[in-house]
Amino acid sequence: MQGLSTHAKGFLLTLIGVIVLTPDTLLIRLANMDVWQMTFWRGALMSATLLLTLAIIYRKDFFNRIFAIGKTGIIIAFMLALNSLTFVLSLEYASVAKVLVIIAITPMLAALMSFFFLKEDVKRSTWAAIVISFIGIAIVVSDDLFKTNGGGNIWASVYPFLTALGLAGAFTLTRSKPEINMVPATALNGLMIALLLLPFVWPLQIAAPQVLPILGIGLFILPLSFGLLALGPRYISAPEVGLLLLLETCLGPLWVWVVLEEEPSTTVIIGGFIVVITLACHAAWSLHQNHKSNKISL
Repeated sequence: MQGLSTHAKGFLLTLIGVIVLTPDTLLIRLANMDVWQMTFWRGALMSATLLLTLAIIYRKDFFNRIFAIGKTGIIIAFMLALNSLTFVLSLEYASVAKVLVIIAITPMLAALMSFFFLKEDVKRSTWAAIVISFIGIAIVVSDDLFKTNGGGNIWASVYPFLTALGLAGAFTLTRSKPEINMVPATALNGLMIALLLLPFVWPLQIAAPQVLPILGIGLFILPLSFGLLALGPRYISAPEVGLLLLLETCLGPLWVWVVLEEEPSTTVIIGGFIVVITLACHAAWSLHQNHKSNKISL
């Protein structure tokens, strides 16, 4: 990434992180594990993987890097820990599509937080992309939103909203300290939630069919995606990070269709097309504008 500007680097890191994250909901469904066990294993394995990776990279400087996150990093870790729990709870009460569309309000929440707390301006192109993407997402999940069966449960909306709120807050706080590497905070969030839930899930149990999905989530998907998502906001604005997360709303149901053979409806195809094209155009425009600004490349 040496030839990339700071903005382009942040955009690319965040994009990869989001793409890696997209099969997460599918593997949660495949694992078919209760909320507390799932949240514990997700946190414990992710934390162990990230901490081991950081220890290998930083060696003697490992503990200095951990302490460097300061109070802001601890708050971020705590918010992400609660986020992990509310996300898994969301999938207990609502469909994947409904959960992901509510979480898609993250960029709006992040934009408001950035405006009030960081005094950042939101570009017109970003607002336009958010609006258009929301239209596409509304089309994607319209069938699920208007179904009467499974609806009417307030927690089906509350838990995803809390997840979006936690993500937006974490991204905004990360953006407020661009000089600090917040990957250790991501590692600590898994440790926090695992320690909190340990008394409730002991003795630990896991069935053979659950092993591969849990290992895929805890050792690969979460460490890599959350690690990259802890780096990306250092270089791009919180609303842009939230915008990229809309890609998960499109691809999440797609993986479920491919693996579980659930055929997408016409609305899913149309809405998904709108979201993907919008994100691609916004990415190209952002990179073009950033190139024109002649920022110092890394």
